[in-house]
Amino acid sequence: MDDLEDLSRRQARAQNGVDPTRDRPPPWFVGSGRSLVTAVVIVLAVLVVLRIWSTVELAREGWRWWREQPTRVDVPPQTHPPAPPAPPARSRSYDPAEWITADDYPAQSIRREEEGTVAIQWTVAPDGDVTACRVAKSSGFARLDAAACSAILENGRYPAVAPGQPLRTYSRRVVWRLPDEF
Repeated sequence: MDDLEDLSRRQARAQNGVDPTRDRPPPWFVGSGRSLVTAVVIVLAVLVVLRIWSTVELAREGWRWWREQPTRVDVPPQTHPPAPPAPPARSRSYDPAEWITADDYPAQSIRREEEGTVAIQWTVAPDGDVTACRVAKSSGFARLDAAACSAILENGRYPAVAPGQPLRTYSRRVVWRLPDEF
């Protein structure tokens, strides 16, 4: 029934000189559906590429900004008392017996009750400084071996000899024993 009414209205408009298609807006797209889909895909691809490009540029700017920021280190407030002052430095003597003392015994080795004898060899330059140390026979504990060489390198001193003289090599054994009061 609706179709008949619509048909009669169109006929009435045609008789009165009114174009029935004049009231309709023109189509917004003229062409096949395939070309519409292609156009939509191209627009979306351009938008995606623009989005990726803008994200990369923002990331680069952020990275530049972050790199240029000064390094800030937040130090928590100190809640424990300061460490006691370091013992005064020993004078460097020519006596090898004074080069290694009980103060050189590693604290961690004392706590772990490590004892042993290490044989070390060191090299002396013409100016009298100890330049190298190596472990000839280990005590069995790397900390004790390292402490012996470290003390020799730090405290060892010999009289200088004439320039051009060959390097001199010396050796000794260091006995690490725990203190009696331990």
